[in-house]
Amino acid sequence: MVIRTCITIPEELFDKLRKLSERSGISRSKIISEALRLYLAEEIEFEKEVAAIIIYSYNPHRGETVKRLIEAQHEMHDEVPLSFHIHVSEERCMEAALFRGMGRELNKIMDKLSKIPGVHVVKAVKIG
Repeated sequence: MVIRTCITIPEELFDKLRKLSERSGISRSKIISEALRLYLAEEIEFEKEVAAIIIYSYNPHRGETVKRLIEAQHEMHDEVPLSFHIHVSEERCMEAALFRGMGRELNKIMDKLSKIPGVHVVKAVKIG
């Protein structure tokens, strides 16, 4: 069953959606439906065990950012057995950390990382 609905979005977002639809030959409705499916799939269920990749970027030259990230990594060593680092530019580094544990712990870790000054992006991609 399909339900028809109406949404309000900023004009610049609609323009990007229209251009993507024209370029790909996929209807705007299908693009929005798939985006919503992906968004909902990322919902963290606190009481379930999940596996995820946590991706975050930061400025390594800002204050105590690196020191606080290292402290956070050491605090989460049970849930995050592995992480790796790449230099994106002089002012930006990126790390990816493999996570396995309860959803509430993933949420706590992401919250803690995003509150560290100098951290730009924190994103989790659930694997299971």
